[in-house]
Amino acid sequence: MNNVRNLRMHVYNVSKIKIVVLIVTYNSRAFIDRLIDSIFSQDYDLSKLLLIVVDNASKDNTYDEILLLLERLSSKRKANFIAVRLSDNLGFAPANNVGLALAKNILGELRNKILLLLNPDTYIIDKNFFSKVEMLAGILPVVGVATISGEKEEVVIDSLGAFIDFLGNPQDILCHVKMTDTIKSLIKRLPLIYTIHYALFAAVAIKGEIIEEFGFLRNDYVIYFEDTEFCLRLWSKGIPVYVFRDFMVWHVRGGTQKQSFRASKQQETTIFMNIPYHFSKNMLLLTYEYLGPFRYLLRLLIYGLIGFVFKRKHLAFSIVDSLWIIIKKRIKRKKLPKGLIPKDSRTWVLLWALKYKINNSDRSLEEAVSYGVIRASFEYLKLRFLFSHKKEFKA
Repeated sequence: MNNVRNLRMHVYNVSKIKIVVLIVTYNSRAFIDRLIDSIFSQDYDLSKLLLIVVDNASKDNTYDEILLLLERLSSKRKANFIAVRLSDNLGFAPANNVGLALAKNILGELRNKILLLLNPDTYIIDKNFFSKVEMLAGILPVVGVATISGEKEEVVIDSLGAFIDFLGNPQDILCHVKMTDTIKSLIKRLPLIYTIHYALFAAVAIKGEIIEEFGFLRNDYVIYFEDTEFCLRLWSKGIPVYVFRDFMVWHVRGGTQKQSFRASKQQETTIFMNIPYHFSKNMLLLTYEYLGPFRYLLRLLIYGLIGFVFKRKHLAFSIVDSLWIIIKKRIKRKKLPKGLIPKDSRTWVLLWALKYKINNSDRSLEEAVSYGVIRASFEYLKLRFLFSHKKEFKA
């Protein structure tokens, strides 16, 4: 808690609190009013809510805007809230852990509570969202919420959950695919709730018992793949992760990311907040712990080669630091359930891209690959949720 610079708290009745909503902001003034307004517009007893907003040392007066909004709205509908401004930008995972520590200090423990994470560039589009979250997370250990994005004239899918391919690359299902009638029809054929490798933490509900037993986000994963690691950690313990396929949250994908990249370019500090560095380091850590030393060494070799040829210093730092973290923290390989990681997702992409190129010789290779990614996502959906796992793919 040494990093806390400002703190404002209004808590009326601790015993009534059922859901802890945790939001981490960074230069989020353009988004935060819409999210907070959507929270206070819910058809839900807000006295059962504890809203915690942790501002990561924003430079655009995000914290002041948050205080104005919370003071104004909570006077109309009594709601519990804590607003914190950190003295430094700690990154997404550590800032969430600050918020979690505050929740535990206020509530004592999180058992029988629900932790709901929302990105600052999201807003809730379902008036019964909290009621549904309370029902779902009261039963399921971790449940992600399907999100949509884009302009209202051209709505696209943001997330229907995500999976890890054989080489360890996280991939969102149908991300950025336009929401057409065909797509809607396919999605409706999915179960309402289904298992997935990991849920995006832009909108996810986690049972308090899970956090008490298995911990929360790892501070080493400052930004990127912290949600992937958390969910795979649960899978390694035999605890499944779910997605609720009804679109209840709008996500301005890349809204927070743009602020992080801008800060990275203007960063007056060190490589600590270098976004490409954290992306590469965390990918290496994830690969080692959940896919094994062989694929870790393969990725290490690729990063080393790219770093040497193209003089990418962040790759050299990511290699050294990943090795240091693995040795220092004695990270051991964790076993995932057999068959959890699909071995042919990349093959799907290549086969569909090849077929498209053969049938459309006038199209560019880039268009063919884009088609391959989208069609492979469809096939993954069908094989994963609609048909038998034994059914073979044929191009």
